[in-house]
Amino acid sequence: MDKYEVEEVCDVKKWIAFVLSLIFVLSLTGCNNRSMNYIIENEPSIAGIVEEVRNNDIIIYIETDGYPNGARCEVSLDVENTDSYTNVSVGDEVVVYYNGEIAETSPLQIDKVYAITLRTPAERSDGNTVLTGCSEGEIEQPQLMYGDRIYYYMATGFEGELPEGYSYVGEVKNVDNKNHPTENFSGCRLTEGQKIFADTKIDSRIYIEYEREGGYAEFTVSDRKTGDSAVYKEQLTMEIVKKLAAKGETLSWSDFEPYAGEEVGFGLYIMHYGIDNEYYILIGGSYMEEPPMYVRLVAAKNRDHYIDIRTENIDDFINEVSAAESETNISYGNSELYSEEDMNAAIKLIEEEFYTWEGCQLHSITYSSDSECNAENIAWMNELAKANGLADNFTQCIMFKSDFHSPKIDSGAWNPDEEYTDWQWWLAREEEGNWKLLTWGY
Repeated sequence: MDKYEVEEVCDVKKWIAFVLSLIFVLSLTGCNNRSMNYIIENEPSIAGIVEEVRNNDIIIYIETDGYPNGARCEVSLDVENTDSYTNVSVGDEVVVYYNGEIAETSPLQIDKVYAITLRTPAERSDGNTVLTGCSEGEIEQPQLMYGDRIYYYMATGFEGELPEGYSYVGEVKNVDNKNHPTENFSGCRLTEGQKIFADTKIDSRIYIEYEREGGYAEFTVSDRKTGDSAVYKEQLTMEIVKKLAAKGETLSWSDFEPYAGEEVGFGLYIMHYGIDNEYYILIGGSYMEEPPMYVRLVAAKNRDHYIDIRTENIDDFINEVSAAESETNISYGNSELYSEEDMNAAIKLIEEEFYTWEGCQLHSITYSSDSECNAENIAWMNELAKANGLADNFTQCIMFKSDFHSPKIDSGAWNPDEEYTDWQWWLAREEEGNWKLLTWGY
């Protein structure tokens, strides 16, 4: 091989190396900015309505079949594909393509976003005006300050009904579309004179009347100090439970997302939602992506007593619970020391303590006898009082016996599913004073 042949071979090798390097660089570029078509065809997605636009993320109301439909989600605007639709406006319907991971925060959160596409734009009449009627540089989201808090419109519509319990509290007084409200009854993207409705028991949301649309729009509270959208969980009530129960088998995890609850499951995913001292809701299942296995309304005083609100009647259940509680047998016996009024005052304290024993069912309370009010027992009561830091000087004592049944499951310190009889309750008081419950047991 002569000199020229060697040089030619070297040139070919250099060219091949250059081509391979170019292919490698292009492949790296392709990995970091995959085509929109590739992302759409290969990555999971959710769709939703944009409720709020912030510097680094957006809040959407998810409208996708199955979980997490109906939930609010924070979506990062740090998007992989540069051709994505990121000039987002409130009211736009968008599709978010992501890595399939949604953080179970409140609201939900998607950090790894591959692309965002526009499905349905908010109605526009020109390049700078959106459905809310705001021009460039103006605040887009309707909002109102009431009770020293800012309430935001979350794109839930203007034709809703006014919920029961809400009453008229005033009118919109001042409107400034370039600045967030700083005084009560002032706002943005509203009309002076619009009527405002609130419920003293629910401070997380208010309603504003829209006469032209013939309905009311829901506004959700936000933190005045930070201006960031805040999630205030509403207390579940029996009235709300009955409305949710009307959904029947379609009732889902997301229907309870707006309400205050806590996860209590072990093995299964179980959410506990308190209603009042009498009832609570338990929702259980293997995964939140699937329909719940059960949605139970539980009697707090007997957790073995419950119904599935999707298929059973709530009013009938409440009547059954009331009837069962009224079946507790009270026996006053014969006493020359205490009247029924005296005994009822003591029994009230016993019941208050007993009904903190979750799952136990009280069957009877029986007065023992006047003979228990003796010097020895009174001295014992005063010893207990001193040990518990009480300054009382008791002169009378009273003892009742009760029968009750322990829970079938999760019985704690009790033997499961067992009838306890002649359980003693000891109370004492100063002369004509109030009873104090000092001890109980065998």
